[in-house]
Amino acid sequence: MTKNHNFKKKEVASPQSLSGYLKKAREKRGLTLSYIERVSKIRGAFITKMEEGKWDQLPPAVYVKGFLTNYAKLLGLDSKKIVFWYNRERGIAEKLKKLDDPVPLKPLKTPKIIITPRVILVATALLFGGLILGYIVYQFSAFAGVPNLAISEPAPNFLTKESSVSVVGKTDPGADILINDQEIPTSQDGSFRITVGLQPGTNVIKISARNKVGKEKVEEKVVVAEFGSQMASSGEPQGGQEFSITVKAVSKSAFIEIDVDGKHFQRLMMPGTSEQFQAKTNIVLKTGNAGATQVIWNDKDLGKLGNDGEVKKVIIDSAGIKN
Repeated sequence: MTKNHNFKKKEVASPQSLSGYLKKAREKRGLTLSYIERVSKIRGAFITKMEEGKWDQLPPAVYVKGFLTNYAKLLGLDSKKIVFWYNRERGIAEKLKKLDDPVPLKPLKTPKIIITPRVILVATALLFGGLILGYIVYQFSAFAGVPNLAISEPAPNFLTKESSVSVVGKTDPGADILINDQEIPTSQDGSFRITVGLQPGTNVIKISARNKVGKEKVEEKVVVAEFGSQMASSGEPQGGQEFSITVKAVSKSAFIEIDVDGKHFQRLMMPGTSEQFQAKTNIVLKTGNAGATQVIWNDKDLGKLGNDGEVKKVIIDSAGIKN
């Protein structure tokens, strides 16, 4: 006789993901992606990938945690819990990935080699040949491989109340350094230091090392600046100064070198930043991107200095600008 067992099916709900939780929290508050990007200064592409759970397509984890902290605060969420949730999900994903990796096979034992004069001669020849080949490979890789790039400042997810930050690092001698696609000078040993102007909020600084054959290594640093929108000023204002200029970076970054009465400054200006300089005699201004460099002289807008990507040098005094 067949017994009739009364079994009941029960569906178990899948735990909610962090990405889905963030998206629902944003939509619940009626906030658009464009609004989040504008207020938080986080790239819209990064926000979309966070809401889709595509963590492996985002910058390194230290940057993602900075994005999540800013995003959580904007949504009125507990940033520490959000970062903890992210660490937990990534930890589970890493463990699953290790389980999928195949177990390496143990190499088979090879028979012992009997040492004879002929074996010693062959081994010596192979050793010298290997050394020569290794040297050739080393020289080629140093020339054609991806250049080294080490950034010592700023620290990951750096928080500052200043309107600028120092970017300090080192690459291979002879390699070029570009910050936000603007080339900056390096020392003979490949070291570099440059002051970068910041916008209030989240700033993503892209540092690229590029060698002579076009191989490139890229790193990004996230800097959160908490200051007002006041204009930065350089020089030493004193009584009797004859004129001033304001240099603005519009639409794109611009690397500028400027001599104010013989005092030398170097700046990498992020889009939307500006800096004022005052002088008694003259100002010599050189920009690596004339199309993104706007000059205001004694409150008179002189416009952009040239075209995008154009390198241009001008002299400015109390009478105006001289090409």
